[in-house]
Amino acid sequence: MGCQALRSEVFEPCHALIPVQVFLAKCEEHACEESDVCELISAYARLCRQRDVCVDWRSPHLCRKSFFMCVNFSLLVAVDTFLHPV
Repeated sequence: MGCQALRSEVFEPCHALIPVQVFLAKCEEHACEESDVCELISAYARLCRQRDVCVDWRSPHLCRKSFFMCVNFSLLVAVDTFLHPV
């Protein structure tokens, strides 16, 4: 799948917020290694997350799933505040 993952339905909620064409072009132009593809897709997913769109795009066949999944940042702050009161 590689760079075409950016066009997949998984990323559709983000397409309206961040134009995918630039990332897709860079990916196809510069991504000779899987690690390069993963880095570009990860950068796009990170921008999506910054706009409150969580994209769970990793799979065993594409940049292997990591332990970290989409988490609501506000929830993390609330948990941290509860565990470490000031």
